[in-house]
This record gives sequence, structure tokens and C-alpha cells, in this order.
Amino acid sequence: MRNALPMILVGVLVLAGLAGLLFLGGGREDRRLDASVIGIDGLATWLKAEGLAVERSNPRFRPAWSQLAFRVLPLYDTDLYADPPEAKTPRDAYYATTLRNIEAWNLQGRLYDMPALVILPKWVAGTVTSAMAHDSALIPLEEAGRLPGQIGNWSLLLIRPEQGFVTEEVGQDRVALFHPQLFDPAALPGQCSAVVGLERGILVASCAFDEDDRYPLYLLSDPDLMNNHGLALADNAAVAAWLFRALAPAAATGAEEAPRIYIDTEAENMVDYYNYDEQRQDYDRSATDFARFFAPPLTGLWAVLAILLGLALWRGARRFGPAQADAADTPEQSKLAAIATNARLLRIAGHDARMAADLVQANLSDLAQTTFGRAVGAGPQGIARLFAHLSRRDPARTAELQAVAQRLTDTTHPLSPAELHRQLDAFRRLLETLTHGK
Repeated sequence: MRNALPMILVGVLVLAGLAGLLFLGGGREDRRLDASVIGIDGLATWLKAEGLAVERSNPRFRPAWSQLAFRVLPLYDTDLYADPPEAKTPRDAYYATTLRNIEAWNLQGRLYDMPALVILPKWVAGTVTSAMAHDSALIPLEEAGRLPGQIGNWSLLLIRPEQGFVTEEVGQDRVALFHPQLFDPAALPGQCSAVVGLERGILVASCAFDEDDRYPLYLLSDPDLMNNHGLALADNAAVAAWLFRALAPAAATGAEEAPRIYIDTEAENMVDYYNYDEQRQDYDRSATDFARFFAPPLTGLWAVLAILLGLALWRGARRFGPAQADAADTPEQSKLAAIATNARLLRIAGHDARMAADLVQANLSDLAQTTFGRAVGAGPQGIARLFAHLSRRDPARTAELQAVAQRLTDTTHPLSPAELHRQLDAFRRLLETLTHGK
């Protein structure tokens, strides 16, 4: 069993590595959400291509607030005052507050430092997995419509005036929306004003907080203008770029040192508000840093290594057989193993004659011990007793066998390879005839 211990340890390490892979690189729900049809992964790429300075939030990097000009904050939660789900594990606790389930205090803390565009939700979470937009996947209006009141106590009213795809002109561009979700212009409160209006309602509204020192907040009623699905429709992408140029002119230059549009998709507010020396930035270190080594494309590499290690362990187990207990080792097995090992070493060294001599001695000794017992048949006396016993059966063949054995065991006068093979064949034939009568 001692030989099995290293394999057991390797197996435990493999299982621990796979568990770490699942824990750290198994895929975060908010990352999956951002890459889905209702996510906004494509927005940053498009705005950069249009010459705007853009930065995506990153759990391993805290940008200084002075480097940012405008925040884009997509919402997928419909009740900011609902309690988050109970965390059963530390991992669940870390990811319990996501943009899919965000609390009011978390959201309010992000709306003080810079102008922001909050994208209201429209589709249920099942759209992420189904990758299909259907009227049955729409969030009920009464649930999505309470968000403006929870964000800034504004009495904005959400409406869905038409079904199916609707296309409207915005300047020289066309906006295409599926089941458009808009603000009702007839119910626009005094704190809010229309920024982008359509014939059927208001698409983007600007609302002011009661505090004078706070930036105005922009609300996008329909996320299909900027999500991965909507950017590919009509001229939605061009309208989105035009809107950000108007709302964040400081980022429109696209220069590397210019303040950037910050697309905030992290559960935690990563912006750093301290006025320290900009030449030096401290970064938080956590388990997420280690997770980078298990993120794609490295996930495939670890999977291949795990498969190769599993194949190596399987092949080793098949080649050397299962582990045996110490009590299973008998003297006969130990002797045979020693002879086989010695024969292999002699073969590698080219000493065929010595190997043949050991083989003859081992065969004769085993036959003598089988015939007379271990105590009487051991050693040279046992082999001599064996020849005497065989000579009573067939003296001529016994004398011939004894002569062949003498030639094979005489290592002082080594035989040629061809003669060695002939003598070994003669030894095996004579021994088989004398012991089995054939």
C-alpha cells in the first residue's frame, strides 16, 4: 500500500485543483449577463471605435474619480429596497449584491460623484439563457415603473405604446425598438426634462435631485438602444454614440489622458474618491486576482492539463497493476521479480551469457525445490539430487541435459549468440522431455 500513497496524493491534488477551477473560474453570473443579448459588453467596444474615451469597470482595478467624466450604470433589478438573497457560502455572499440584485444605498452611492446614465431594465433574467426576446419575457410595467421613484422620488411613468418592432426617426438616424418602453410625456414631473424624445414617448430623460450639489441623472427608459441586441438594429449604435458625445463632451476627444466614460457593471463601486498622489495607485489583492489564471483562454489550458494528468495516472495504473498489500508478497514472487530485474539489467548491459546462466540455475533450482521440497532441494546439493533423480528415468538424456547446463553456466568461456540460442533451445527441450515425458 505504500506504493499507492503517491497516487492517492496526486489524486487529491487533482480534485483540489478542479474544485478551485470551479470556485474561481466557474463563471460569474454578472459576466454572463453582460455578454448576453441584454448585456452591454458591446457598448464599450463601439464607443471606442467611435473615438470616445471609455473604460470598463474591473474588479482588480480602482480608477480615480478625477479620471472619469461620465458613468453608465445598467440596472436589472426592479426593487431597490428588497432584501438580497440569503448567502449560504462566502462565495454567495461576495456575489449576492450584483447589478441583477442591487440595493438602493449601493446605487445612490454611485450617483454623487459624476453625471450618470442609468439604464432601466426591460427583460427578465431568463432572457440571458434563452437568448430570445419575446413579449412573454418583458418585465411587467408596474415592476419596472417603480424604479424612478426609488432612485430619486420622481413620478415618471413608463409606458409601452405599441407591440412588435417600432422604428422612429431621431434627427438623421433611425431608432428601432422591440416593444418600445418609454416615459409618458404627459406625466413628466417638474424635476425632469426630455433629452431624446420620440413620437410615442420620451426615450431619455434628465432628472434633478433635491440637493443642489448633486449632478443631474439621465434615465434611459429602453435598454434596447444600447444593449448587445439593440446596437445591431437600425441606427441605434449611431444614436448611442451621438448621445454620449452630447452628455459627456470631455470624453469625446478620445485622448488617452482625457476623462473617460465609465461603464459600471461591477457589484461593488470600484471608483476611488481619495485625493492622493495620482502618480501612485494602490490596488486591492483578493482571490479574484488568482481567478485570472483560470479565466478563458487559460481555462482550456488547465482542462487539457487535467485530462493529460488523468490519462497518465490511468496508464500507470494499467501498466503496473493495482497496488498490493505487503502480506501478498511471497518469497517466490520476490525471487521471480529479482530474476526478472537482473535479467533486464544484464540484457541492457549486453551480458547475454550471464543472463542465460542465471536462467538455467533458476530453472533447475525451482524444479529441485518443487520435487524434493524447499529444505532439501535448495542450493547445489538440490540440483545434484535432481540430476540423480532424472538419471534413473533416462540416463542418456539426463547426461545430455547436464552437459548442456554445464556449457550454459560456464561464463568463463562465453558462447556466441547463435550457439547460445541453440544451447538454450536444447536445454528447454531436454528439461521438458525429462519432466513431462514428451
